[in-house]
Amino acid sequence: MGEDGNKMVREIIALFLTNTPKLFNDMEQSITEHNNDLLRRAAHTLKGNSGNVGALQLASLSGDLEKRAKEGTDGAKTILTQIEQEYERVKIELEAQLRGKQSR
Repeated sequence: MGEDGNKMVREIIALFLTNTPKLFNDMEQSITEHNNDLLRRAAHTLKGNSGNVGALQLASLSGDLEKRAKEGTDGAKTILTQIEQEYERVKIELEAQLRGKQSR
């Protein structure tokens, strides 16, 4: 990948790390307020964004939450907790990539 490609990947990762906390806030709020539509949209966005950075487990969990939200918010907090845990793992990996290292 050329320099332009590397720059684009770094920008996508940086955007993901910057925007994801807002999605977590939206999901927490939607669960508290029993707002299925907001929860579904935030989970859907996180699913797509996660896939874009190669965080496939995070995308899968977000898809699970998106499906759950179509039926209501019951049980959503459990899935959100799993998503938050996976995000922390992904965040470490992506931050290492931004620093030019892989943590593996």
